[in-house]
Amino acid sequence: MAIAERDRRALVLGGAALAALAMYLLAVEPLIARYDTLVDDHERLAGQVARTMRENDKLAFYRTRVAEWESNVGPLSPPQPYSEQITDVGDQITTAAQQNGIELKSTRSQAVQVWPQDPTLQLAPVLLEADADFEPVFKFIDALYRIDGVLSVENLDLTGDPKKGGKVHVRLTISVLVKSRQTGGLR
Repeated sequence: MAIAERDRRALVLGGAALAALAMYLLAVEPLIARYDTLVDDHERLAGQVARTMRENDKLAFYRTRVAEWESNVGPLSPPQPYSEQITDVGDQITTAAQQNGIELKSTRSQAVQVWPQDPTLQLAPVLLEADADFEPVFKFIDALYRIDGVLSVENLDLTGDPKKGGKVHVRLTISVLVKSRQTGGLR
């Protein structure tokens, strides 16, 4: 049985097309995928190198700054324990309240958390309740922001009672940042 020339060309062209498709699927496609993987790995590693170089430059800059500051004021001392730091801030809060005519009812510290932006710091919320005239409350809040370590005043709640002579009951949360003795989080 003889195959016609037209059929032979169709078989040759079909075989060549199948061979080209097989070559693409078995050789070219894996090469393209591997190349894409190499490019992605290169970009990721180049980013890591760039970040490492930036961090090293920052570290060198900060080391020189700390050395300059230590030459001016003496060597750095380790941070005070948490209890001393929070007591100092509490004393300053009490002083600010007294200077602004705020009658403190209670202050309570809540559980300390590691501050997400810097694990060498801890965030210590302090709940405060007091009675005061309306205007001195805002002077007191202004004074709070001048205390070293006070990060923010949150959850401000002012409720008034006409029976108390126009005073408002103040409830607020003061977020205080304190330094951890050990780097990397809580002790």
